[in-house]
Amino acid sequence: MFCTSCGAANPSPGTPCPVCHAADAVPPPLRSRSGAGPARARLLRWLYALPLAIAVVLAVATLVLTERRQSGLATAYEAAVRAEQVHDYPAAVTGFAGVGAYRDAPSRRDEAAARLQPFSDAYDQGVIALDAGDYDTAIDRLQQVARNVPTYADAPARLADARRLLVGSLWRSVESATSRHDWTAATASLHRIQSTVPDPRADAELAKIGRDHGPLVMGRDHDLWIAGIDGADDKLVSDQAPVLWPTWSPDRGQIAFLSYDPKDPTGNVSLCVVAVDGSGFRRLADDISAHAPPVWSPDGERIAYTSFGDYNAVTDTGPISVRFYDLPTNHEVDVTGDRFSLAFNPSWSPDGRQLAFVSKERSADQRPQEAPGEVRLATLGRAGFRDLTSGRLRNAWSVAWSPVESKILVYSLTSSNWYDPPVTSINLLDPRSGAIRPVDPGDDPLGAPLWSPDGRSFAFARGSQTVVVVTNGVQTAFPLKIDLSGDLTWSPDSQALIALPIDPTTGARLVELDREPAVSPITLRYDSERPFFAPPQWAPVTPMRPLAPPTVGGTTLDASNLLRPGG
Repeated sequence: MFCTSCGAANPSPGTPCPVCHAADAVPPPLRSRSGAGPARARLLRWLYALPLAIAVVLAVATLVLTERRQSGLATAYEAAVRAEQVHDYPAAVTGFAGVGAYRDAPSRRDEAAARLQPFSDAYDQGVIALDAGDYDTAIDRLQQVARNVPTYADAPARLADARRLLVGSLWRSVESATSRHDWTAATASLHRIQSTVPDPRADAELAKIGRDHGPLVMGRDHDLWIAGIDGADDKLVSDQAPVLWPTWSPDRGQIAFLSYDPKDPTGNVSLCVVAVDGSGFRRLADDISAHAPPVWSPDGERIAYTSFGDYNAVTDTGPISVRFYDLPTNHEVDVTGDRFSLAFNPSWSPDGRQLAFVSKERSADQRPQEAPGEVRLATLGRAGFRDLTSGRLRNAWSVAWSPVESKILVYSLTSSNWYDPPVTSINLLDPRSGAIRPVDPGDDPLGAPLWSPDGRSFAFARGSQTVVVVTNGVQTAFPLKIDLSGDLTWSPDSQALIALPIDPTTGARLVELDREPAVSPITLRYDSERPFFAPPQWAPVTPMRPLAPPTVGGTTLDASNLLRPGG
């Protein structure tokens, strides 16, 4: 402060100037009437505290935002993990990439991307094949993507396009095959349509072709032929080996048959197989019994038969066994080995995992018809055999397993000499419970029963001139007025059957369950003289069920192959 009179410094306001001694040289400080001093002090204190308050607020806000960000990252990370667990790799890659360096997100993203890569490649290949008109390849590749990573790009839609275009191409194939009367090719294309998309037209067309033109496979002049039900459209399949007992594969793409070598003095009989177009002829196994046809498994991968592989006909020693040939591995499997002296006439379960057969323990020089027998069950991959009859059907001769359920028809036959008619009967056996229900006591001689392809009916010859059809336990007899051999074959739609005569020159009989008149004569030319017996077969004994029409994602293609019967 300064004196107002002489200008000397005066540090104490309100005191006399030490130089000029003026009493009021320095005025006292101004004071607010309303207490401005304390307010100003509070203002100053607040101003001093403001930066700290701001810093605290910012720190709290930062903490809240950080926690929220961490929570968001954790949520996004967990969502990416869940996407990875359900194989939604596109979402997993996007999710892990979106959380940056959170936890192990970068490595998880790389791992998900690596797993996605094969499907990405398959998608690209499928699109290229689709554009090129290679619909089979397109479906194969796109199905891999749609089944495993359905969220990738537009894979399901592309797969649906490929299936639609394939079906259009198959229908054109059906029209072309029909115009040239190639009913086998038409049937094959229709089966592919059935297994690709739902189409009632395919079902109707299959039923029509199967009834009116469905090819029968047969031996004629010791060669392998197929022919229509009306005797037209005959086609030589193979003349590479003499033919006995030709049988359709479940999908009617191949034909198995027994064959002999006229130059072999031992009388060896071999199992052979050939594609329906005559290609791929193979001789699979030797020393096969020629008393019955070979039997395909429902999946078409195995063929069962009775084998003389370890039997010595000169000394009448060694077992006669049930065996099957495994086509994928090109390996013959001995099912019964030396467990039984005679095991024969095998029949596959609907799922192809079990074989029912008849076993007999015969003494030397005893005819098989004279020895007591039992029905036994072998499960593939397991040791041992189940005795299903335990002495209750001691004269069992052959078995026929339903193509759709756990029921076995047991045909019993016994004969004490060669000149009297055999004693026969038919019983229905439940392999799960062991229950046995008589079907026909055999007051008249009976032929072996045969299931219809849909498993709803079975038929057998009764006496010399009657065929009996059993549906839901109800028997319907059809007098045919010809001497029957006992051999029958069903139509693919299970609504008709053919009864074969002893003398083919008298004509076979077509029995139609859904038409009138029910019985009509037909002429079929085939080898009927035993042992060179090669009767016609209309539908497979173990028909393959086409896969259910797939969903857009293709998931039903993982289902079992035991579905509805084909035409």
